[in-house]
Amino acid sequence: MTEITLTLRSHGSDLQGNGYAQGYGWFNVAYSIGTLFGPLIAGWIVEKWSWMALCFVMGIAAGVTIFPIIWFTEGKDTGIRLDCEDTA
Repeated sequence: MTEITLTLRSHGSDLQGNGYAQGYGWFNVAYSIGTLFGPLIAGWIVEKWSWMALCFVMGIAAGVTIFPIIWFTEGKDTGIRLDCEDTA
């Protein structure tokens, strides 16, 4: 959700407010589409081929999504820290 809000805020000149409402809206649309089609597609893959094929497809999907992530973040540091170490 944070990435959607930050992206909308960076293009905020044509948005009213700060983009939170549109960010939540787009997040919910994507979540709903995934909730609807994800189990259907996964079930079809398992029925047609096997669980191993489903794992292979999900691995490819995870690998392919790295490219849009890099493209949309443009290599910028978002300031989000994943570890708890102090760098002072």
